Amino acid sequence: MNTVASGVGVLRYLLSYTAEHCLQRHQFGKPIGDYSRVEEKLSEIVLNLYAMESGLFYFSGLLDAQPSRNLSLELAALKIFSSEKVWSGIDTCIQLAGRFGLLKNVPYERFLRDARNHLTSMESNDILRIMIAGEGITEIIPGFEKTISDLSVYTRHPITNIKTKWLLKRRKQGKYAAQAGSGPKVTEGNASRDLKDHLHPSFADMATRLAINTQRFQSLCQISLIQYGREITNEQMLLCQLADAAIDLLLTSICFGRASRSISIGLPRNDYEVSLIFILLIQMINWIE
Repeated sequence: MNTVASGVGVLRYLLSYTAEHCLQRHQFGKPIGDYSRVEEKLSEIVLNLYAMESGLFYFSGLLDAQPSRNLSLELAALKIFSSEKVWSGIDTCIQLAGRFGLLKNVPYERFLRDARNHLTSMESNDILRIMIAGEGITEIIPGFEKTISDLSVYTRHPITNIKTKWLLKRRKQGKYAAQAGSGPKVTEGNASRDLKDHLHPSFADMATRLAINTQRFQSLCQISLIQYGREITNEQMLLCQLADAAIDLLLTSICFGRASRSISIGLPRNDYEVSLIFILLIQMINWIE
């Protein structure tokens, strides 16, 4: 959490510093901050900063409320996302600063050095990705050995194979989007399984798309288990891809909750958060697809 918090502080400071520089630096007769390409680069930093802050606030509150809860996988996912976005954000700031960004009397040099260290501190990000996907499949899935045994049937019996393919196709089409939150803890007290029922009504369409992609991620995990079985823990490239998808889904869900709360209680500029969430969801969907 300390690494993430420091990254948020650094990125906030550099964003303000770089935005001011872009308003003062002129090229072709006007400030470079007026060019759409520069605005795009700065908005990407803002988007990543919002996701980092959302994850930091959420898990800080969760640890305060439940100190004994094991959040090792979730915190590893947040560390991966934040460290890589801080590194890319500082690199973007240096690019916008031009040759000025290489001078020692500006903060970019030392922040870039520290950001590079965060990529490998407390295990490298690639190792954490393998840990997230490997432990997520083998430990979080109830009855891993039984799951492997059940899924192996699909490769031996044509009827069950066809049924499974039909189920995966229906998930991809979003036929079960209203059941994305299935599970005993979610459905206690007859609570709705539909994700959009737990968010502000303005997020109804986006919540449905998030639910569909969550189920598509479940299908990806099942297909991977069918194909590789117990050897899936040795498929590092696949595990890294699954981990990246899981990280995107996790942080997008957290950002949804934060933006929904902002609208519900009437925080200022909540329409700005809605725009950020929409862009974040589109990026996540395009990556998973």
